[in-house]
Amino acid sequence: FRELAEKFLSGYVEIRLKRSSRIDYNQVCRNHLIPFFGDRHVSSITASDVQELIRKKLDDGLSPRTVNKIITILGKAFNHGIKWGLVEKNPVQNVDRPRQEQKEMDFLSPEEIRKLYDACDPYFLPLLLCAICTGMRQGELLALVWDDIDFEQRRLRITKSFSCGHLTGPKSFRSRRIVLMTPVLSRVLAELKAWTDGQPDELVFPGNDGGHMSPYVLLGHLEKALKAAGLRYITWHSLRHTYAALMISLGENIVFISRQLGHSSISTTIDLYGHLLPEASAGVGERLDELIFGIQTEIYHKGMPE
Repeated sequence: FRELAEKFLSGYVEIRLKRSSRIDYNQVCRNHLIPFFGDRHVSSITASDVQELIRKKLDDGLSPRTVNKIITILGKAFNHGIKWGLVEKNPVQNVDRPRQEQKEMDFLSPEEIRKLYDACDPYFLPLLLCAICTGMRQGELLALVWDDIDFEQRRLRITKSFSCGHLTGPKSFRSRRIVLMTPVLSRVLAELKAWTDGQPDELVFPGNDGGHMSPYVLLGHLEKALKAAGLRYITWHSLRHTYAALMISLGENIVFISRQLGHSSISTTIDLYGHLLPEASAGVGERLDELIFGIQTEIYHKGMPE
């Protein structure tokens, strides 16, 4: 198995995946899979052995989500082994994975956003507002340069991301996108550009040294702002959830929301936010009457014949 894992890392992971994913896959293989299966012949590994790996990792205190990630990567390693003619079957196919409890999604209400806005440090405010009003990912915000902003059309162009200390491409093909700005956000960013004399290739939200801001510094700013506003702690990703929740509350089309967020498919958006969507059947009878008759429907109800 050790040989299969090394070939999987060098022949697929290092070639096809982004840097952040490469780091993730390497850690899983070297910290969990190779120590457990290392010297076993791949043909001898069964679904029962994989089930034992699951039990051990859960007993070690790993979350079901982490354990499922480990098993997913193990399954991919075996699938590539089959593809390369090194393995005949994938023992992961028949295992029972641990159940993951759906975490409650947290997001800010409009009132909470206003409190945060009022309490926020002016230096941090443009970045915070950009996150809430666009739903951009953390890495996308940190990679944004002034040339990516079209103030006339009020649009942001997302073509890259900053992750693990490096610039990379977007998370997926659909992550490369155009995001609309609100008038307030456009004015705030225009003022920031004038104040900093921002040049086309310069970062919109740099760190103190002019380079990319550390995600840890970013979270520190957010925590400080939340505390000043008297609000509960939320993660940075909750700002992205906030944008999605606000757009849904406005009744915006789910396809448009999905494109704004840069999801790989609309099903991803529905899986994440479908519970926030209004009940589709609400008022459907009234709307159908209006579509057919076009005016007050009472005049068409003639009653039953005598």
